[in-house]
Amino acid sequence: MTRPNAHSVVSRFIECLSALDVDGMASCLSDDILLELPAAPAGMPQEISGMAGFRAFFDPVAQLWDDFALFDVAVHPSAHDPGIVFVEYRSDAHNSRGMSYANTYLSKATVHNGEIIRYREMFDAGPAAALVAQLAAHA
Repeated sequence: MTRPNAHSVVSRFIECLSALDVDGMASCLSDDILLELPAAPAGMPQEISGMAGFRAFFDPVAQLWDDFALFDVAVHPSAHDPGIVFVEYRSDAHNSRGMSYANTYLSKATVHNGEIIRYREMFDAGPAAALVAQLAAHA
């Protein structure tokens, strides 16, 4: 069986993320996935390990938004390592409680045996901190 290349795995992951399809995203990940969010503000994890951790984080996120989309997506394979892919994208999200969220991202994905084993996502911490504050106010 031929394994998908890193570009196609990451492209599929981003498509599923844009649709907030947690099962689809999980199908692109290794069971021991490491998701790193180094710019995450207080109240948001900077590191998520394993499939259980991934689902514990993303299942509630998927339920939060009525309208969520990624756009201006550009997937760039590494010139030096076929298992590394860089991704640029922007987000726009809204929900029925009046919350909105928009951000810009640059991510690095490491793919091994057709699965993402590490995903490091950088984003503007300002909008993320504002979202965490909105969530705390509605809790």
